[in-house]
Amino acid sequence: MTTTTRTGPVADQADIAREFSDVKEEIRNANFLGATVLGASITSAGIAVPLLADRVHAVVIDQPVVVVGLAGVGVLAIVAALWQLLDVVLPRLNDKGSEGRANFITYAHTDPACIARLIAASTRADEIPTLSRIAKAKYRSLGRAGRLLKAAIVLLAAATALAITF
Repeated sequence: MTTTTRTGPVADQADIAREFSDVKEEIRNANFLGATVLGASITSAGIAVPLLADRVHAVVIDQPVVVVGLAGVGVLAIVAALWQLLDVVLPRLNDKGSEGRANFITYAHTDPACIARLIAASTRADEIPTLSRIAKAKYRSLGRAGRLLKAAIVLLAAATALAITF
């Protein structure tokens, strides 16, 4: 039975459960994507930094300021992108989710007799907006990280091209 009010149609429990599952899946996807890009970035840095560390000083001394500047800004963009990716994958360990929603941290230090009451007081329909905001924030951080990594690639490629021509 679906009725329409000023705020839109009233969803039945199956619709709410489906939306809840969809939003939880988006959070899992964002975490997976963030962890994948973060892992690849850190692995790349772990390979590149030791190989280049002893060469950087000698190479930087002989390069024009523009090359060093572009490379430096590129490295800063990579660091900023990694920071954004960490925002995606690091857990939120507050006692209550946004808007006072109980979560596993709350349950970890709650009397077992109270857990059923906490769960009963919360509905999935109430949690969907909160979880959607979490998913949206994660995807925004992923987007910023992606744009920063693209900028870093362009800056480092320009620095490389200029270094080769000078």
